[in-house]
Amino acid sequence: MKTYEFKITGMTCEHCAVAISKSLDVGGVTDKNVSYAQANAVVSFDENIIDDVKIQQYIEKSNQYKVTGFKQVLHDANKKHLVIIGGGSSAFAATIAARERGIEVTMINAGLPIGGTCVNVG
Repeated sequence: MKTYEFKITGMTCEHCAVAISKSLDVGGVTDKNVSYAQANAVVSFDENIIDDVKIQQYIEKSNQYKVTGFKQVLHDANKKHLVIIGGGSSAFAATIAARERGIEVTMINAGLPIGGTCVNVG
């Protein structure tokens, strides 16, 4: 499995990103994220089925879009990521400890006050 970022010119709106994404609904493409705002497409694919040149051809199929460059996106298998459910004081303590160790953190706290609730109320 490989992941490449393709830089694309010719997109004029979000609809262009949707059109490019649909053009990549082909065998071997396992994941795709096309962004009008970033003028790119990040595509994961099985290199035994399809290659980067063929993906470029699918992107440029309409002649409206042009790939100006592409590069392989390398994933760091040793990179750690912590997901914390809740945004109370314990979540902040865990975030600080994780960041001190170089760990990326995502905190999920749906609709609740960040920082938690006063112990007298909670």
